[in-house]
Amino acid sequence: MRPCAVLQARLNSAFANDLKLTAALRGDLEAMLSEEQASFHWRRNFVRASAPLSEGHAHCLRQMCAVGQSIDASAFAAKERRAIANEGGISANERLE
Repeated sequence: MRPCAVLQARLNSAFANDLKLTAALRGDLEAMLSEEQASFHWRRNFVRASAPLSEGHAHCLRQMCAVGQSIDASAFAAKERRAIANEGGISANERLE
């Protein structure tokens, strides 16, 4: 397989993962909303169910950025390259800077 085709396959896979993740977790949130309650317990569970959606999107975005980085690493700052290579290696505060 040509290098360009390999990169395209990786990018397609990352997008497909993002779409699958969104569909599954969105379904969970919609089900919770259909039974919405005013209790703090329900609210905490809704936040707990929402967090994986954000983390999943961040992971899929890192996969997409890894493809871009393999094409032109100079387009990314050193901190961005570290975040792409090791998602746990940069704290949440550093990611927001």
